[in-house]
Amino acid sequence: MPFAIFKCIRAAALLAGLLAATVTAATAAPLTTKYYSLELPPDWKILDGPKARKDMVHVLLGQIKHKCSASVTVSSAAPGEAEKKAWEAAKLLNGARPALRNGQLEFSFKKMGDSGYCVVREDKQSKLLIMVIVSGNIRQANFIYSMRSDYPALVPARPSNLW
Repeated sequence: MPFAIFKCIRAAALLAGLLAATVTAATAAPLTTKYYSLELPPDWKILDGPKARKDMVHVLLGQIKHKCSASVTVSSAAPGEAEKKAWEAAKLLNGARPALRNGQLEFSFKKMGDSGYCVVREDKQSKLLIMVIVSGNIRQANFIYSMRSDYPALVPARPSNLW
């Protein structure tokens, strides 16, 4: 699983290049995985995914105007693994110390000139973990907090401090 998280983080950090290579006309689109569903605004598109491997689903999203990107990964997790994954991600992204707020671990980072944040939540009952990494103009990704899921503990809350 550490490789999967690294791959997700790397993908989010390199999104600027991906956006330049993949931008096309935008239309609002629903995103549905076995863990959640989400309505994308018209100026957002799915750049990669949803990709499912064993116990993980990963999606990379980008705003058409290159202002923001989001990586959403859901995977199986042992109880208490959210804290470990948040610290690993913070280290890889040179982020701030993860803080527990609103039932989730949150931290900010600055990578390749873009500001961003990461949210990690855990559903101990279903043994699932969600990691959301947003970079760029982070307010452009507010639609993520309207996520719907049969696993309510996975639905991320808007970070209490958007740095």
